Amino acid sequence: MPDNQQAMGTAFKPHKTPLETSLFLLGAGAFGFFFRWIQLEAGFNDDNLPDPSIWNWVVPLSVLGLMWYYRHIVRSYAAAPAYLPNGLKATLGFTCRFPILYDAPRYLAAFLLVAGSVVLIATTMLDKNAMFWRAISILGILSGIALPLMQNEANRHIRHVSAGVLRTVSVFPILFMAVWLITCYTVNATNSVEWSYVVDVATACSCMMAFYRLAGIFYGQQDSEKLQFWIMVSSYLCFMGLADSRNLGLAMILAGMGLEFLVLNWVTVANLVPGRPPKKRDAPKPAPVEPKSDGGFEQLP
Repeated sequence: MPDNQQAMGTAFKPHKTPLETSLFLLGAGAFGFFFRWIQLEAGFNDDNLPDPSIWNWVVPLSVLGLMWYYRHIVRSYAAAPAYLPNGLKATLGFTCRFPILYDAPRYLAAFLLVAGSVVLIATTMLDKNAMFWRAISILGILSGIALPLMQNEANRHIRHVSAGVLRTVSVFPILFMAVWLITCYTVNATNSVEWSYVVDVATACSCMMAFYRLAGIFYGQQDSEKLQFWIMVSSYLCFMGLADSRNLGLAMILAGMGLEFLVLNWVTVANLVPGRPPKKRDAPKPAPVEPKSDGGFEQLP
C-alpha cells in the first residue's frame, strides 16, 4: 500500500483497483492487436493492392470508443471521490510487500527500450532514412535510462538527483516521440494508403501527450486526470501497433512503452487518496499604496 494511504489509516478502494484497471488495459491492448492484425490481413488483395474493408472503420472506432471509456474511468475516480495528489513522491512513489513485482516490469520496460534502440541502429544503418532512425535510437536509449531514474527518485526518502536534472531527463521521452512522429511522416511521404501508417502517427501523438503530462510533475504543472487518461490511451495504441510488420527494434520499443504505461497506470491508481483535492489558495492581493502629500504637493519618490 502506498505511504500516503497508510498515513491516512484507511483502506481506500477506488471504483477500479490497480489490478482491475491494468488487466483491463492489457485485455484491451490484446483486442487492439487483433483488430489491427485483421485490418492488415483484409486490407490488401492477392496483388498487394489496398482493398476496401470494414476493418478500416473498426480500428479507428475502437480507438475512439476506448478513449470515451477511459475518460469515463478517470472521471469515476473523481466521483468516488478520490484524487491523485500533486508531487513526485505522491504520484509515482510506490511500495509493496514484494518489491520485485514492481521493479521487474519497469526495469524490463527500460531494457526493451534500450535494447530495441540498439537493434534499430544495427538494422537501419544502410537505410535511406538512417539519420532519423539513429535519432530515434539515441533518444530511445536516453528515455530508457530516464524513466526508471524518475521512478527511483520518487521512491527515495533522500533525493540523489537534483530537480534540474529530473526536469531535463523528463524531456527525453517527449523528444523521442516527436522525432518518431517526424520520421513516420518522412518514411510514408509517398504512401497513399493512409490507414497503413495512421496507427503509428496516433501512437506517437498519444505517447507524446502522456510523457508531456508526466514531465508536468517536475515542472509544477501536474494535471492528474489528463496524465491518467493519456497513459491508458497510449498503452492501447502501443499494443495495437505491435501487429504491424515492422523492424524488430521498433517492435521491442513499442512493447517496452506499452509495459511502461501499464506500470504507470498501476502506480497512479494505487496512489489515489479519498476525498476532494485541496483548493488552491489565491495569493493575497497587495494593499494599495496611497501617495504621500505635504502641503498640497505630492512628494515624488
